[in-house]
Amino acid sequence: MQTEGSCDMTQCLIVDACEAERSRIQAMLAAYKFDLDVAGHAREALEKCRGAVPDMILMSERLDDMNALDFIKRVRRTWRHRAPVVLVYSDEANPSRIGRAIWEGASECLMQPFDADVLDDKLRQVGII
Repeated sequence: MQTEGSCDMTQCLIVDACEAERSRIQAMLAAYKFDLDVAGHAREALEKCRGAVPDMILMSERLDDMNALDFIKRVRRTWRHRAPVVLVYSDEANPSRIGRAIWEGASECLMQPFDADVLDDKLRQVGII
């Protein structure tokens, strides 16, 4: 995350099994000039975090190899000293699942389909921009 006087670029990891969705989100985030990386699976994302924990993880609730809640728990437990902002998106408006994601450590949730304006609002809410 950028701070005043810093020239570090905000690092963002997009995690989604769908390549088209990853590309759509990358296109929306391009305007912010973030350092973007992508992962198709949760385990791949965890491996990428071992090298350098991103400032933000934007991820689908539904992943092939691990559910978002388990992923968030592992991220929070492993990188407590440098826990990233985690935004989870879902195509299902299920209040109990959204509440559970927040309880487990998600910073915020988005409902699909979301557009650039909604994403911008969420990024502002969590302090990334």
